Amino acid sequence: MTGHVGAFDEVDESLAELLFNAYGDHCDWRAWDGRPMPSWSGINDAVRSHWVAVAVRARELLAT
Repeated sequence: MTGHVGAFDEVDESLAELLFNAYGDHCDWRAWDGRPMPSWSGINDAVRSHWVAVAVRARELLAT
């Protein structure tokens, strides 16, 4: 894992987007500081790669 979205496969990125959207729905699309939270397409690759890393780990944990 290099911290770059291109290092992840499409399934992991799709799961990451689902998790990101679930988080957004849960917090009423507000960031930690109360500002509006961006959509998946509005975040940069660095932030997206963090969500993909969460998705990869979640998938690993669910597989055990």
